[in-house]
Amino acid sequence: MKSLNLLLITIIIPFIYSCAKESDSPQSTEQNASPSSHVKMSTLASDSTSCTYGGVKIEMGIDDDMNGTLDASEVDKTEYVCNGATGATGATGSAGDNATALNSLMSVENESSGSNCTSGGKKVNYGIDDNSDGTLASTEVDGSTYICNGLSDIDIGFLWKGTLSEAPSNPSSGWSYYNSTDNKSYIYANTSWNILTQDGLRGATGATGATGSTGSTGATGSTGSTGSTGSTGSTGS
Repeated sequence: MKSLNLLLITIIIPFIYSCAKESDSPQSTEQNASPSSHVKMSTLASDSTSCTYGGVKIEMGIDDDMNGTLDASEVDKTEYVCNGATGATGATGSAGDNATALNSLMSVENESSGSNCTSGGKKVNYGIDDNSDGTLASTEVDGSTYICNGLSDIDIGFLWKGTLSEAPSNPSSGWSYYNSTDNKSYIYANTSWNILTQDGLRGATGATGATGSTGSTGATGSTGSTGSTGSTGSTGS
């Protein structure tokens, strides 16, 4: 990096000096702002057309429009400082000081029923065996995790009590029924009623079907009985 900095200075200083020489002229009594020289550097990637192994592109020129940026049209000179090829692999380093490696260990213990495991399980501790005695001491535990048991199996008979509006009284393990009030099936186990199944939500009413075709004409009914004789009309004049 030091040699690269020296090379950049070697390139830039002559350019700035030449710009200063060209602008030497008697000073007027009125000091006017004048364009200044600018240097712009950009990094080149490997396999670029100018630098096979990458490097730096240096553009130099006068900021003619005095906008503080060296525009492409203001570049008077371009130089490239390229990286060299990758050097040969260095020699293998010396052997280490034979330090003792520390091993990670785990220990497993029973976990009682509680907040960590509802039905109990195993507590797995892990950490580094700092004293290399092959045992994970309590002071070496870095963390713990739990493997919990599932809920206890229910080994009972099954007695269906039918459809009821409420739970039957004095139940025994294995009693089951369908509750018509909340639309759920229950089974009695472990001193409590447990849900077996429940009805799904009622679906939306389907669309009205098309009107059926007109039925055939029914059979002619039987002849009614003869009506009574009407009253005699009045005598003519």
